Amino acid sequence: MPVCPKCRRKRFWIALGALAVATLIILHLSRLPNLSEGIQKIEKGQSKKVVIRLLGEPAGKYVGDFTQLKYGVREVWAYGERFDFKNAFYSEFPYFFPFKFRIIAPETNDVVIGFSTNDAVALIEGRTH
Repeated sequence: MPVCPKCRRKRFWIALGALAVATLIILHLSRLPNLSEGIQKIEKGQSKKVVIRLLGEPAGKYVGDFTQLKYGVREVWAYGERFDFKNAFYSEFPYFFPFKFRIIAPETNDVVIGFSTNDAVALIEGRTH
């Protein structure tokens, strides 16, 4: 029995959405062990290259007056979860939104790494030993 074109399109978009969500979950879960292990290896005085090698690219980078006032360093990198699946579902539109946006400052549960004027680690906040 042939399937109507509208039904095919609807199935396609549902399958594509499910694939996108599955991809996000896999990326999220694959990053967590590396991040928690790498954070323990960060020490004051290390360069940005060392931090990137250990942790990868940060979820957010912040430079400016706010960073200087709040953290006392020239530049701050935030490391943490890019997706929040615990609080991703809503009863109203958009219904499902697992993303974390770090526009102005790091999230409260991020690990914050601050760099001094010579681009060396000068601050490490939020790390658990």
